Amino acid sequence: MSKTLLEIEERFENQLKSIEELANFDRFILDFCINHIQSLNERLRAGPPEITNQYYLAENTLKSIRAIRENDSLRINYQSIFNSCLVLQVSYFTSTLNDLFKHAFQFLAERGLLPEIKDDLKLTFKELEDVSFNLTSNIAEIILKKKEISFQDMQSICKVYKHYFDIDIEKDTQCNMIILAQASRHAIVHSLGKADERFLKQISAAYPRDLKQDFVLDQEIKFSSSELEFIKFAMLVFVQELREKFAIKYSIE
Repeated sequence: MSKTLLEIEERFENQLKSIEELANFDRFILDFCINHIQSLNERLRAGPPEITNQYYLAENTLKSIRAIRENDSLRINYQSIFNSCLVLQVSYFTSTLNDLFKHAFQFLAERGLLPEIKDDLKLTFKELEDVSFNLTSNIAEIILKKKEISFQDMQSICKVYKHYFDIDIEKDTQCNMIILAQASRHAIVHSLGKADERFLKQISAAYPRDLKQDFVLDQEIKFSSSELEFIKFAMLVFVQELREKFAIKYSIE
C-alpha cells in the first residue's frame, strides 16, 4: 500500500498519462517517422553524392506523412481504441478510490480516530485465522470485503465516503462528467457500446457537464481523444479534492 494519499493521487495521474499516450500513439509514431525521413532527406540532398532529382528524394513521402499528421487523417480508424481508453480511465479511477479508502480507513482505525460507524460486522473463525487474528492491521480490507463495497458508480462512492468518513462529496460538473464516463464504460463493456435504457437512466440527472449533452436510445457511444482529456481532468480534480478533504478533516497526508 502507498505510504500517503498524495502518492496514490500521483500514481493515478501517471496512470492517466499512460492512457493519454495510448490514445495518441499514432501521433508519436508519425512524429518519429517524420523526423527520421526529414533527416534522411537532408542527408540525400547534402551528399555526397548530392542528389537533386525529386524522384530519388523523400520529399513526397515526407509531404504525405506530414499531411496525415496535421489533419489527423487516420484517427477515424481508432474509435475502438478511444473507447477502450475510456474503459481504462474508469478502471483506474475505481482502483484509486478503493486505495484511498483503504489507506484512510486503516490510518484512522490504527489511531482510534474513525467517526462513529453504526455497522455490525460478523467474522467467522476462519476469516479471523486468515488475517492471523490481527484485525487492526487488516480492518480496511475486511470492511471492503464483508460489506461488498465497490466504487463502480458515483452514488455508491458518495454514500461510502459519507458513511465511513463523514465526508460530503458535492454533485458538481466534475462528478457529472465521471457519471457519464462510468455509465459509458458499462455500456461499452456490457451493451455493445450502445446507449441502452440503463445508460440513459444513469446519466439522466448528470447535468451540468462539459460534453455529450444528449443521447437517444441505442445511439452508439463514441469518445474522441479530446473528450478523453475532459474525463481525465474531471477525475484528477475529483481525486485531488477528495484527498484535500481528508487532509482538512483528519490531517491525513
